[in-house]
Order: sequence, then C-alpha cells, then structure tokens
Amino acid sequence: MNGSKNMFELICMSLLGVAYVDACIEEAAEEKRQKERERTRDLKISVFCYAVRHHLNYKDVVKMIQDKKLTFDDIERDRKEHEGK
Repeated sequence: MNGSKNMFELICMSLLGVAYVDACIEEAAEEKRQKERERTRDLKISVFCYAVRHHLNYKDVVKMIQDKKLTFDDIERDRKEHEGK
C-alpha cells in the first residue's frame, strides 16, 4: 500500500511540475505580446510626433515609411535633433 501511495504522490508532483512549466511559458508569451503592443504604440506615437513637427498628415508619414522614403531611425534622429533645440 505504501508503494502505491508514493507512486500517486510522484504522479501528482509530476503533474504539478508540468502545470508550473506551462504557466511559466504562458506568462513569458504574454510578456512578449505586451512588449510588442508597447513597441507598436511607441512607434505610432513617434510617427505622430514626426508628422506634427513637420506639418504632415499621419497617413502621409506612414506612406513615406512604406515607400522606404523614411525610416524609424530617421524619425528617431529627427526627434533627438528637435529635443536638442
């Protein structure tokens, strides 16, 4: 009887371990999704600020990025130059 109790405890601990690992993986995935949402929001804000500084429409700036006439590095350099003034 004692052997089957130990086996049951071992199975339960194994299941708890699997559940814990799964929860850790899901938490890491959620953190990654959250960081991507924040990054997207920050990029949108950068594009909006660039548009305002240069008296352009937001959609026009997005089009410039799509057409590779403007990069996010360009926008970042412009932000730093503007802050330096």
